[in-house]
Amino acid sequence: VRRCADGLLAANFWGAGTAQELTADGPASVLVRPEGKAVTVSLSDPTQLRSSVVLDLARRDLSVVSADPGITVAPTGTGIRITADTTGLHGATLDLTLKRS
Repeated sequence: VRRCADGLLAANFWGAGTAQELTADGPASVLVRPEGKAVTVSLSDPTQLRSSVVLDLARRDLSVVSADPGITVAPTGTGIRITADTTGLHGATLDLTLKRS
């Protein structure tokens, strides 16, 4: 779901798939919130069973400002790959703040 007023993107993945500029490797709940030059990505494992969630965000103009422990970010050909260690989090949300260049 995309809210046109501010660009908020919310996606629930029940399996691997793509929604707009997001691609998930399996079940995931994701919010992408743009605000000025910042973009906050919040994600969780809704199954509470996965050890990690891998999410590709197809935006090339972003760099990391801050990330919760357990989140790593790597560049891809089309944007960035976010890997979140969800071991033992019981569905808790992890956050990543990015900056548009």
